[in-house]
Amino acid sequence: MTTLRAHFDGKVLIPVGKVDLPTGRELEIDVRDLSEPPRGSPLAILEALKRLPKLPPEDVEALERSIEEGKLPVRDEGIFDDLR
Repeated sequence: MTTLRAHFDGKVLIPVGKVDLPTGRELEIDVRDLSEPPRGSPLAILEALKRLPKLPPEDVEALERSIEEGKLPVRDEGIFDDLR
């Protein structure tokens, strides 16, 4: 398998650098946009995080209050300890 990097001018693919491919044969090409990081990559995740909407501080504070209010107390005993 050969990896071919190319630019598209609107009509044809123009290879970047020298290409050693057979002439007169039909070839299959998988196209990937190299200007964007691969899906799921750390760089793609960072880019997605940058596009998240900015939340007002009061919304963040309200969320943190809700999380605190929803926490259950710490239990030292297990839920099945009284069944012995």
